[in-house]
Amino acid sequence: VEPSANCPNGTRGRLGVYEILEINDGIRAAILDSADESIIHKIARENGMLSLKEDTIIKAMQKIIPFEEVAQIGGLMNVEEEKEEEEEKEEKTLEVILEESNEPKNTTRSDDGIASFERDLV
Repeated sequence: VEPSANCPNGTRGRLGVYEILEINDGIRAAILDSADESIIHKIARENGMLSLKEDTIIKAMQKIIPFEEVAQIGGLMNVEEEKEEEEEKEEKTLEVILEESNEPKNTTRSDDGIASFERDLV
């Protein structure tokens, strides 16, 4: 990545960054069930699929590509989409906590997205 006499810009040649959807049994079953794209994407992510953005950032952090290229190659962030994904993860976590507990609870979520719990005292 560093400029040299042979490569004044610090890069030489081309390097691919990829988002690869590996078809495993879970993905195959979802496709055969005509699952929504978001379901297939979720299964892929749970099985370790990296996004194009993540592959780009990893290669920049490893100094394989210049960090300045991240925004051009795939590092642009869709903040709203990522916020929705995080909120969905929080809700799933909250559901698991409530399901695993035998105590009745009331759960509220404030405007800033922070979940709070109120235990019913016996």
